[in-house]
Amino acid sequence: MDIYYDHVLASNWSDFHPEPLPAFTRRMYALLTRYQHLMPEHTQRMLPYMVQGDWLTSYATIGGIGRALAGLARRVPKGASMVGAEIVLQENLAEYTAEFRRFLSDLTAHVAQLR
Repeated sequence: MDIYYDHVLASNWSDFHPEPLPAFTRRMYALLTRYQHLMPEHTQRMLPYMVQGDWLTSYATIGGIGRALAGLARRVPKGASMVGAEIVLQENLAEYTAEFRRFLSDLTAHVAQLR
């Protein structure tokens, strides 16, 4: 679900943030790299691959989500069922998009209450 939401966010980025997605991701990669020493060892090892493959921008495409799911499937027990699951996202994109927008609205309202 998290990866599906990543797609909805990335593919509709301009609805949520004024900075273009490629500029935002470059800035985030620089920030993550700067503080890489604070990350768990496994994350430190993955970060260069994330940056090189521009994972954050790639989430805007169904193909990028497919690659993310295939990579995750290799790293988790019983992950094989995730391979090809981007088709489910593609076939139900309108529903996932509406659900994400409701979720983000609820999350934003909840965070505002905490301030």
